[in-house]
Amino acid sequence: MISREEKAKIISALKEESEKACIAFIASHKELNSNDFQKIRENLGKAGIGKCIVLKNTLARIAFGEKLEPLSNPLILKGANLLVLGWGEDPSASIKAFEKVQKELSAEKVAIKCGFLVQEGTFLERSEVKEIANLPTKEELLAQIAGALTGGVSGVAASINQIIGSIGELSVKVAEQKSA
Repeated sequence: MISREEKAKIISALKEESEKACIAFIASHKELNSNDFQKIRENLGKAGIGKCIVLKNTLARIAFGEKLEPLSNPLILKGANLLVLGWGEDPSASIKAFEKVQKELSAEKVAIKCGFLVQEGTFLERSEVKEIANLPTKEELLAQIAGALTGGVSGVAASINQIIGSIGELSVKVAEQKSA
């Protein structure tokens, strides 16, 4: 049995870590072994994008309090649950990392229930969490913008070269006509 002091430490740590996150989401789990949990933790941790915590539902309800109130709903915190916290500017990164392992394990073993954009204070249904996972990463968006800008610039450069070439041809013809 966990002592009161240990419970207080768990609640304090959950509050502190969840308030630093950009996204928090709850996932149910069934029959996961320690290797499965390790895969999830490593996938999130190796990139420094998140953390996975096995939840004690009652302590989570207390810890989430006002800041993450929608996640403390008893209907959500029912059964065996994981809390996944995502850090950084890109909330989709932690979801993608989690889903990568989820595909390996199967949807029967682990499934996202809902999420919460911490800084915005927005509750997310399961489908909305999945939509965020489908968004391109910040790096992909920057690459797309750079590609669009490069394409536009190279098109302008080609047009300018064409105009300069036309002017050159025109000046040669004018010079030929004057000499003739």
